[in-house]
Amino acid sequence: MSFQPSREQFRTMILYDWKIGLTYKDSHAHLVQAWREQATSDHTVFNWFREFQRDNFSVKDAPRSGRPSTSVNEQTIDAVRKIIEDDPHSTYQQIENIIGYQLKRFEEGQSRCVFDIITGDESWFYHYDSELKEQSKVWMSTTDPHPTKIHRTKSAGKRMVAIFFMKSGLIKSVPLETDATVNAS
Repeated sequence: MSFQPSREQFRTMILYDWKIGLTYKDSHAHLVQAWREQATSDHTVFNWFREFQRDNFSVKDAPRSGRPSTSVNEQTIDAVRKIIEDDPHSTYQQIENIIGYQLKRFEEGQSRCVFDIITGDESWFYHYDSELKEQSKVWMSTTDPHPTKIHRTKSAGKRMVAIFFMKSGLIKSVPLETDATVNAS
């Protein structure tokens, strides 16, 4: 059978079965009888029966935050492939800006907890300006030969710095003396 009912069409069939007084198991049995392996699961039918009992009769998908389900399609994949072919050093942020999708986990203003998190890190800072490893990365297909990377020797001078920051930005950076530690005091 080539016709595949949409989720909304299945939900409408489930709503009809609920309205005429069938149990969710009977409704699922009817769907399996008519649609075989294309039918929704009995758990899905159970959940929709529960929604209808709560007077929620909308069979449409509720709006959700995050990436739209239509964002991954052939057109988008081809566009990303072209960006990478044009500039193999493209970053995820540059690709997101060009394509127009931002894959956010937190919508702006939904969670205030991220403003309260303070984190810290310690890092060595060398006395020369080297190219970051991240900047030297190149997008490649599995058939491309690996690029040659020239490694520079590190200079003798380096300094450990403890950095503390939160979502709003840098709170404090503390250059550490040799064999020194930083604590709450």
